[in-house]
Amino acid sequence: MSRQALADALDTVLGVSGHLTQPPAPTAGQGWPQWVRTAYTNVPDCGPVPDGTDWEVVVILPALLDTAHVDALRDMVATALGTVATVESAEPDTLDLAAEANPVPVIRYTLQTHEGN
Repeated sequence: MSRQALADALDTVLGVSGHLTQPPAPTAGQGWPQWVRTAYTNVPDCGPVPDGTDWEVVVILPALLDTAHVDALRDMVATALGTVATVESAEPDTLDLAAEANPVPVIRYTLQTHEGN
């Protein structure tokens, strides 16, 4: 599982543009993965081997999107991400983009990928 696969999954959702990392000037409809943690399994004669990775994916919402559209977008993004990872949760949040600007609304997804041995 790669960061690219998560960004590509976001690209399949109408109105969402997937990025590998947070863009320099993020805008509504953009999303990107953030690496949280990788677990390792120690394999004799091989050493530590990646076993699973936890990710957060952030998608910026338009400021004036109504509740029904937010709910639909939340589920469409979760479905797309679910094709490449296990989606554990989605929650509303805000993201501070600039010191003198208001925080922007986002949906923050918690995911897990399993590399397997």
